[in-house]
Amino acid sequence: MYELIISGIVFAIMAVAVIVLLTQRKKSEREGAERLRLAHAEGQMVPLSLHPVIDPTLCVGSFSCIKACPEGDIIGVVDGVATLLDAADCIGHARCDIECPVGAIKLVFGTSERGIDLPETDESFESSRAGVFIVGEISGMGLIKNALYQGLVSGKFIKAKLKKSNAGPNFTDVVVVGAGPAGIASAIACQEQGLSVRIFEQESIGGAIAHYPRGKVVMTEQVRMPNFGPFGRELLSKEDLMAEIQQVIDANRLTVEQGQKVVGVEGDAPRLTAVTATGERINCAAVVLAIGLRGSPRKLDCAGEELPKVTYRLVDPEQYHGRNVLVVGGGDSAVEAAVQLAEESTAKVSISYRQGAFSRCKPRNRDKIKALIDQGRIKAYFSTKVTGIDARHVRLAPSGDDDKKGKGGDKAKAPEAPKAPARPGTAVVDASMLVGEEDARGNAKTMMDIELPEGAAPGGKQRFTIVNAGAQAQAQAGNPWRPGSAVHGAIGAGAGAQAQAQSPGRSRTSLWREGIVNVIARGGARALDAIDGGHRHERIGSALHKVAEIPEVQADGKETVLANDDVIVSIGGELPVQFLNSIKVTSRRYHGEEKAAGGKGLTKAEVEKRTRTRLALILTALGVTINIALYVLGAEYYWLPLDERKASPLHELLRPSGLWGHGVGVAATLFMLANFIYALRKRWRPLKGKASIRTWLTFHMFVGIMSPLVIAFHAAFLINNLLAVWTWVALAVVVATGIFGRFLFGLVPAQAGKMLAVNDLREQVNDMEKVLQPHIQQTKNVKAVTALFDMATMQPRERSLMQAVRKENKTRHTLVKQIDSARPLFSDDKQFNFFKDSLEKIQRARLQISFYATLKRIFRSWLVFHVVTAIFMVVLIGAHVAVTAYYGFGAFFFQGGP
Repeated sequence: MYELIISGIVFAIMAVAVIVLLTQRKKSEREGAERLRLAHAEGQMVPLSLHPVIDPTLCVGSFSCIKACPEGDIIGVVDGVATLLDAADCIGHARCDIECPVGAIKLVFGTSERGIDLPETDESFESSRAGVFIVGEISGMGLIKNALYQGLVSGKFIKAKLKKSNAGPNFTDVVVVGAGPAGIASAIACQEQGLSVRIFEQESIGGAIAHYPRGKVVMTEQVRMPNFGPFGRELLSKEDLMAEIQQVIDANRLTVEQGQKVVGVEGDAPRLTAVTATGERINCAAVVLAIGLRGSPRKLDCAGEELPKVTYRLVDPEQYHGRNVLVVGGGDSAVEAAVQLAEESTAKVSISYRQGAFSRCKPRNRDKIKALIDQGRIKAYFSTKVTGIDARHVRLAPSGDDDKKGKGGDKAKAPEAPKAPARPGTAVVDASMLVGEEDARGNAKTMMDIELPEGAAPGGKQRFTIVNAGAQAQAQAGNPWRPGSAVHGAIGAGAGAQAQAQSPGRSRTSLWREGIVNVIARGGARALDAIDGGHRHERIGSALHKVAEIPEVQADGKETVLANDDVIVSIGGELPVQFLNSIKVTSRRYHGEEKAAGGKGLTKAEVEKRTRTRLALILTALGVTINIALYVLGAEYYWLPLDERKASPLHELLRPSGLWGHGVGVAATLFMLANFIYALRKRWRPLKGKASIRTWLTFHMFVGIMSPLVIAFHAAFLINNLLAVWTWVALAVVVATGIFGRFLFGLVPAQAGKMLAVNDLREQVNDMEKVLQPHIQQTKNVKAVTALFDMATMQPRERSLMQAVRKENKTRHTLVKQIDSARPLFSDDKQFNFFKDSLEKIQRARLQISFYATLKRIFRSWLVFHVVTAIFMVVLIGAHVAVTAYYGFGAFFFQGGP
């Protein structure tokens, strides 16, 4: 009875723990699903660069990737598996890939919806042009840490290719083009390898970093640089980063030839010639392109873009004081430029973005610009594109019209200046900003009082009626004005809008008396003042534009014309295709594929895999040796009947409370506690980055499997008390659930982080089967290949999941073996590999369909049991050790013993 009560308490405690953890997991999944829904709604699902793709069929739910990302919760939990939630905020740290214990994450460029053009390179960063290497942002590695890594690694590859230095008076081993982080790192690495280097930079040291806004906070990870030590830190300003780059250059005694643009590469490796814009020719063995994308900004492709008022970066906000500035773009660079203009100058800032929300910038930048928009310091034009630019204006059109207009839609003619209304006392305004009642004709109408400046005719407070007549609104003076007096109209939305007159060097009164006035309504809609026809001539018109505070005019129902002095285009850079083509470097578009990232021959992942394999073999051999030694030492005793053991001379030594038994027990306890080093590795900062998480998992599995085996020798294969039994059972459950999670979780059908419905799974299989049929018909023996196809697509014969899982490996190996034997029936390797991969996927999908309901139930609960039993096991181990210490070694702690 006593044992039953204790067991009941144990079960109750574990049940409560399971319920609590399942509730927390369910809450996390709901939050993840909601974040995913919002990300889709806000257009946050398109990653900008290198990003992870998580294979839900491999994810075992450890969620190490979630905690690993320096950007925060970019990855979350949806339906029990890790899911990329904020794809637009992912900038390619790649920590998630490193921390994934089962290799469920791969890093890719582009998506099926949005491709990315990148130069083709091999795993040593060498392009299709022999001797030309490509690193940094131009290769897709925009993150500073990744660019530095590529640069540092490239030196070894270049040295391996060149074998030795051939530097001479008229020959340089390596020409590095670009002095950003990647270029500087590559130059240092080449110099470390004993190669001579010359660095050319078309602008200034730092590359794109030099053009960041003042004070911009940059996040990077420390990278150890030769002759310098740790470079960078988690958060630092642009100025600090530039200073560190200069210190690295000085420490390595590099010389950067600034203002020198490389325009061509001639010859064949290893005898290349780099040609600069000034005509200098540098003979070299290799060229490293680290030019980034800033030299090839993406263009608006509209009329007037060639005007000098159009620039592609913000250099100094103070130069825009009092000017009308339009920023084009919605990424971090564009948003930061608009924010800096609003905060550090008196410019009237507008921003145009093709999408309906700022979906491509960091959350902190989104929060900043939203606050400034709410305060009226920045005017945002969402879902618009620039269709024309002239000296004084910019024309915006709805970006949704692109599809209708076709490729030529952006080639709209430059806008004309808004014409003053023919009727004195009226002004064109933005009708979309007006709010008010309707008049008898159904036109929107708003009335307001505007206080005119002292000395103005007719002077005093005037009431203006704003009527939205169709596509435009007109502001009409409530009282008649003297003929030829001045501007007769102004607008403003919102009661009590204040008006004032402005003009450089002129008094308000004199302006009003001369009939040139600029009435500025603050708050709500804005209008360009209309002037009486008798006073309208070129000089007055020019003066009016210079003093105008109100930039916006609604040209028609679809396009908006803004009064404008400057345009800052920040819509990203694009691959310098023309330059790359001229030097015979080919590029390709990536739609979610992996790209070589360094390491000709064996990649870093392959080296780690070999290391894990060797470690697994060593640990397996060690485990077998330990168990054989323990068995050989006590085999005679362990095989004795229980009633004969006490008479054995080995009893005092090998019994659980004996000297040897206690020693083995201590070793077994250490084995069990060593399991938690893996969990500590995932959470404790000093251990993060110390070897691959998968290597730690290999050790975790070893100690997990060894623990119950060693404990069995400690207990001398006896069951003496309930506490020991529960400890061993808890350990066995932990090991069993761990093995299940590692090897069997891949059976769960999922896609993009969401568990597939069985109908979706069937649809996928049907689609794959349809795609395969044309390939089968092209083989040399259609009948034989069709037989293989039928073998893979048949339903599993097993009636239970456990039977199917037990035979799954054997079935798969049989299928693969037969497919491999059919290799001669295919015309090329590509066709054969596609057929083989497809059949393996179909076979697994058939298994998933057959046992879908069972898999779905298991899917949601296995890890919870693993964690709960692991925690419970620690409690039991502690109790077992305490009891053993008290009863087994009491004499050491208590007088007279226990």
